[in-house]
Amino acid sequence: MVKADTGQENYFLTDEHKQLLDERLAAHKASPQEGSTWNEVKNRVTQKT
Repeated sequence: MVKADTGQENYFLTDEHKQLLDERLAAHKASPQEGSTWNEVKNRVTQKT
């Protein structure tokens, strides 16, 4: 497993990225039942290899 440097000074988000994250968070809050769990995603990915 690779461990990323998590120092806050190493991150830069553009305004576009911030807006996209805000939109996705709002969509999740509006419909939290939508989407897939991590286990569902992991299973789909590992089944394709």
